[in-house]
Amino acid sequence: MEMAVLDRQRDYTRRTFYLSDYAKEMRLSSIGNVMMQRFHRTIGMIEAFMKKKLPFHAFLRLMMISIRNILCYHGASLYAVFRTIVSGTIRYGDCLVIIDTISRLSYFMSNIGDTAAEFQGHSLYVNNLRAFLEYQPKIADGPLPAPEACADLEFHDVHFRYDGQEKETIRGVNLRIRAGEKIALVGLNGAGKTTLAKLMLRFYDPTDGVITYGGNDVRSYEVEGKNGYRERISVVFQDFKLFAMSVADNILLRERQKGDDTLIAEAMQHSGIAEKVQTLPEKENTLLTREFDENGTVLSGGEGQKIAIARTFAKDAQLVILDEPSSALDPIAEYKMYENMMQVCEGKSVVFISHRLSSATLADTIYFLENGQVIEQGTHQALMAQNGKYAEMFRIQARNYVQEKGEME
Repeated sequence: MEMAVLDRQRDYTRRTFYLSDYAKEMRLSSIGNVMMQRFHRTIGMIEAFMKKKLPFHAFLRLMMISIRNILCYHGASLYAVFRTIVSGTIRYGDCLVIIDTISRLSYFMSNIGDTAAEFQGHSLYVNNLRAFLEYQPKIADGPLPAPEACADLEFHDVHFRYDGQEKETIRGVNLRIRAGEKIALVGLNGAGKTTLAKLMLRFYDPTDGVITYGGNDVRSYEVEGKNGYRERISVVFQDFKLFAMSVADNILLRERQKGDDTLIAEAMQHSGIAEKVQTLPEKENTLLTREFDENGTVLSGGEGQKIAIARTFAKDAQLVILDEPSSALDPIAEYKMYENMMQVCEGKSVVFISHRLSSATLADTIYFLENGQVIEQGTHQALMAQNGKYAEMFRIQARNYVQEKGEME
């Protein structure tokens, strides 16, 4: 247990030298020298620890071997030989059988001793496994099926604090997403935008306050399954993940069924990935990543994000949540994506989180968050006329866009 911390430190510094995730920083800076120094320092700590503990453990090991080999095996064997040769009370054949049996018993006892010594180490993993198996989910099913039709989603004085944190991430938020309405959540980093999205998805329940969907507390609905609340929602997170599966499977995120080919083709077309997929060896059946196939395709960040966006088009959800869905897209691809999204999501509710305020102009209502609170809300025109923090941020971004355009010209 004492060695575990040092082993983790050693293994971490070692990984930074051979994992591709760290390659760019390693090559472009002197962090490699720092990590190498840390690696040698950790090795030195392990050596010091071993010098301190090793003599005692070596003594215990020597005692175990001495008792097992000298006293048990050799002692019993000499006694059997004495009974055979000196006293003549045991026949030669029986003596050989006894010595062979003692040898086998000594081997088995040695294994039992080593296994018993390993029990304590295994018990640590068993305790973790037991804690995991006995864990009771905090997000529990309710008795009601979620409404199939698009409905209002409302936050009523919602507060939320992550476990272990003293400060609330969300503080007294009130907002209403009407059925079919498009809203934007904007603000600086750490304002609580992504946490609001996670609360909408019931990844967490509010610390205080109520979230309702269709007039009922979301906790009264089934969570997953055909009639589940989450089945009514489609989401794209900024930190999306692609699986070591085909393009089609990554878009559907479920078992492929008859008639899905048209759905997949339309989803790829709307997200802007269709042209790229047509160049792949097996098109939509091409395996992504090289986890299981060295010939698997590795997509760029923008292409992977388009796959993630295609998931929202493939799922017939009534509420679409887009958390920075265009962070890896160029401006033209971003514009086309939002244009297609607004067309396809006609009659559905859409919540999009973006740092690019140019996309917020497409929303029916904009909520500007700061320190977990909604400090401004309204249409783009109303907020610009209000001349508050949203207007200030929008003008700064617009000025940068104008400067970039001038430099390009």
